[in-house]
Amino acid sequence: MKNLNQPIECVIFDCDGVLVDSEIIASQVSLRLLKPYGFHMDIKTYSHRFAGKVEEDILSIIKQDYNLKVPDDFLSRLRLEIEHALDHELQPIKGVKKTIGSIPVTKAVVSNSRLVRVLSSLKVAGLSEYFGDRVFAAEMVKKPKPAPDVYLYAASQLGVDPARCLVVEDSQSGVTAAHRAGMKVIGFLAASHIPEGHDKVVKEAGAFTTVDHMEELGNLFKEVLGENA
Repeated sequence: MKNLNQPIECVIFDCDGVLVDSEIIASQVSLRLLKPYGFHMDIKTYSHRFAGKVEEDILSIIKQDYNLKVPDDFLSRLRLEIEHALDHELQPIKGVKKTIGSIPVTKAVVSNSRLVRVLSSLKVAGLSEYFGDRVFAAEMVKKPKPAPDVYLYAASQLGVDPARCLVVEDSQSGVTAAHRAGMKVIGFLAASHIPEGHDKVVKEAGAFTTVDHMEELGNLFKEVLGENA
C-alpha cells in the first residue's frame, strides 16, 4: 500500500457510477433522445467518452464535433427523461451499504450532477442517511469536474484539509478533479458502464490504485484507515 503521508479524516464518494449504477441509464436515455436528430454512437463508446461530465458540456461537445442541431428545450427535456428513468430503474452498487457503514470517519458526496438529482439518487438507493447534508454538486461552484473547484469547496465546507481526504471516483474527469484538489484518489471500476482498460485511464489521471468491486474497496478502507488511525 502506498504511504498516504497524511491521516485520512474524510472519505468522499462520487455518486454516479460509484454509489449508484446510473451512468449506463443516463447514457441509454441520452442516445435515445439524440437519435431522431441524426446522432448515433454505441453505448460503450458514449459512456466511455462522456461519463462524469455534466449534460451541458456533453451536449456542447456533440453539437460542435458532430455539427448537431437540437431544439432550444432539448437540454431540459433530456434532464427530465434521465431523472424519470433513474427514479424507476436506479440501483445501488452491490455491497455499497455495508462498505459505507464500516467507514469510521466523515463521509461525503461530491458529484457533477445537479444537487436535486444527487439527493434523489441517494434517496432511491437508500443511502441518504449515510451522508446527511454533506452532499456537494457542481452547480455550487463556477467550474465542474475536471476542475478541482467542487472538491475544494467540499473540503472547505467540511473543514478538512484536502490532503486528508480520500476520494472514490470512477471517471477520468472525476479522478482528475480530485487529484488536482490535492486529494488521494481510488479508481472504482464496478459500474456497468466501465470499459476494459479503464484502470489505466484513471491511474494516468491520478488514482493511486483501483478496485473492481465494493468488497475490495471495503478491505482497502480497512487497510488505509487502519494505518492512519
